[in-house]
Amino acid sequence: MKRSVILAIGLLCLSSVRAGFAETGYGISAYLGDLRGSYEYPGLEDVDGKATATGLAARLDMNANASLELGFQDMSSFGQDLRGPTFPVPVASDDIETSFYHLSLIGRLPLNDSVSLRARVGLAKWDVEETFQAGSLSGKDDDSGSDPFYGIGFGARFSDAVSGSIEYQTLEFSPKLFLASTDVSYRTILLGLQFRF
Repeated sequence: MKRSVILAIGLLCLSSVRAGFAETGYGISAYLGDLRGSYEYPGLEDVDGKATATGLAARLDMNANASLELGFQDMSSFGQDLRGPTFPVPVASDDIETSFYHLSLIGRLPLNDSVSLRARVGLAKWDVEETFQAGSLSGKDDDSGSDPFYGIGFGARFSDAVSGSIEYQTLEFSPKLFLASTDVSYRTILLGLQFRF
């Protein structure tokens, strides 16, 4: 199911590029949204949380239905108290903070004169920092890397210069923190405002 959705997103983005380079323009995009994050902590329970995501991007509109974005997204931080499988009370606390730069291809499929289906395929250059504390012991570790991420949603054109969007994004990566590999995933609902120059 996941592969089918990713394939559909990719096909929508590529088909939008085939329209050529008519109506080329430049713009900026601003994003604000709600995220749900989770990651595995070896030997203890999984960490789940929610936070606020913000983003800003420069945009090249290749045609009416395809754009390239180069931007930065701050996923804020989330954490929780950790319990072991045999411990009913917290034995430690953990917090993770992520941000990433990205290059994205955005494709749009018009549904009418003002509303379109919107899809994103991008490469995220992420940086993650983990803070761990157990009693008087504490420590920090960080890692970085690159992974693909995807988005699907809707866009609405308010005028020739201003449009809006709502988008569901997913990003998954596997950093090495405190000498252990862990799986981190983000699911984000973003509201966007796009300005064209």
